[in-house]
Amino acid sequence: PYLEDDGEIEDVEIEMAINKNFDIYINDIFSGNYQNSSSTLTPSTYNLGPYIGNFNNQDNQIKIKGDNLFIAGGYIKTTYKNL
Repeated sequence: PYLEDDGEIEDVEIEMAINKNFDIYINDIFSGNYQNSSSTLTPSTYNLGPYIGNFNNQDNQIKIKGDNLFIAGGYIKTTYKNL
């Protein structure tokens, strides 16, 4: 998914239920390896805060990569600094 930048990003979290371990890339920059959720019915929260520097001041792309992944819904939450 693409994430449009509406200001200075302070924090980004992804919540989803996913069946296998996976990697995240922000704007094609490796941004961590993450563990699968406990089940495909129970979502886990993944904090991308340590990778804020990989976001830019325009459109951003987040890629979730892995082998034969199954994602059972979720969301991306972005927190912006109050200007």
